[in-house]
Amino acid sequence: MKVSSLFALFAVAAAGGDGDGDGGASQQAASNSQQQQQQGTSQQQSRGSDQSQGYGDEAAEQDSYGGEEQSSYGAESYSNEGEAYPPVGYKPKTCVGLCPPEAPFYNLDTGACAPGICNYAAPASYAGAPSGYRRLGGESDNTYGYEAPAQEAAPAAQEYSAAPAAYSTEAEPRCESLSAPHGNYVDTRNNRVSRSGTIALWVGFVLLFLPAVYYINRYLFYTYIVDEGKDHRIGSKVGKAVLKFLAEPSLICGVVCFIASLAYLAMATHHGFYVRCCDGREFYYARYLDWIITTPLMLHALCYLGGFDDDMWHFLFFQDILMIAAGLIGSTVCTSDKWIFFAFSMLNFLPIIYYLCQRKNRAIDNNIYDAAGNKKVELKDGAVLPHIWFLVSFNNAMRLTVLAWCLYPVVWILAEGTGTISSNGEAIFYTVLDVIAKTGFGFIISTSKRNTLQQVQAAGFKLLNTEAAFLEKLEKAVKGAITAVVKGGSSDL
Repeated sequence: MKVSSLFALFAVAAAGGDGDGDGGASQQAASNSQQQQQQGTSQQQSRGSDQSQGYGDEAAEQDSYGGEEQSSYGAESYSNEGEAYPPVGYKPKTCVGLCPPEAPFYNLDTGACAPGICNYAAPASYAGAPSGYRRLGGESDNTYGYEAPAQEAAPAAQEYSAAPAAYSTEAEPRCESLSAPHGNYVDTRNNRVSRSGTIALWVGFVLLFLPAVYYINRYLFYTYIVDEGKDHRIGSKVGKAVLKFLAEPSLICGVVCFIASLAYLAMATHHGFYVRCCDGREFYYARYLDWIITTPLMLHALCYLGGFDDDMWHFLFFQDILMIAAGLIGSTVCTSDKWIFFAFSMLNFLPIIYYLCQRKNRAIDNNIYDAAGNKKVELKDGAVLPHIWFLVSFNNAMRLTVLAWCLYPVVWILAEGTGTISSNGEAIFYTVLDVIAKTGFGFIISTSKRNTLQQVQAAGFKLLNTEAAFLEKLEKAVKGAITAVVKGGSSDL
């Protein structure tokens, strides 16, 4: 009995010890778990404080990076008031082309043409509309500021009914002007030669072609002067030499006008041009092909008529070619480098103007020479330089040329240089200058009248031999020779 009781006590004690151990372990585990949770909470709090500095979760990263990305890229690169643009990076060069009249705005980013935004103007009749609704002040009986009386609704209705009839006859709002759409657009409306410019080109063609025919006929007249059925193209007498002297410059004037008329025929039929890539402007290279041929011929006619030596003519010829070539290259350049070529062209242009104007400062040789080059006193079979009889005509043609040629750079700056004037304005200005510089030039030369040496001196030219008796004797001899040559005894030359 005692032994069994003892074993029972030991069993109870063992069971209590195991329970205490398990409870302590569970309590320890719970304690450890609580500590871990507290550490995690503290770590989260520390992380939260770090997140406030920009290192948080995805939402925080969106706040910290998304706003910056939206402000730096979205407003500038991806949208511009509803239009899509490519992201920042390499952008290929867009060549501007002409757009149709119904959609004249060219988009540099997409290459498409847009019609533009129409600015409407309200009809002027709406401004007077309130006058039809007003009533006399003495007839109003309300206190709310309305001027129509409340008790006279029927008469008011009759008055209102007449108002739409007055407005129905007015025109609807019309489009006064077009504005470019929002975006990177180029207005191409002023870049093409339209009706007014084409009319100017046709007028230029007519005013150059018809005078060319006349100048060629003058050349034939001076070359084939017939007296009593004889051909006087060859002869040693001074009268024939003076008349024959005008044949070559007249031929040059005719050829110059024929070449210019061909260029204007090409431009008037909408040929001889290309569309510039940078701004979409029509550039007529046919005009420069005309100038690079005709302007040296005009200088040759001036040098011939003014008695320039061959060395001076060769110098002016190459200066003129360089001037036109540099202007042509500058017209095709879209960057600021165009002004370098323009300056190069002007450097070659200034010597031409200087030497043409400087001719008066050189004395004219009006002495008489025989076939061997010996100086003579008697005229007879001797020869005198023919150009001295037409120096007044040379002076007039030279002044006209200098004035017209000095205006060409001005038009170049306004047209090819800065694009200040439209293509129509460019066509009109160049047409006027070409007609003056070529048709007017040819008319002065081909219709030249022989001047006396006294008239030459009065024009400001200097003569080597200024003896009055010699000049009078020379004048009589030349006048008699010309009278004998011209058919019918006419001496109007």
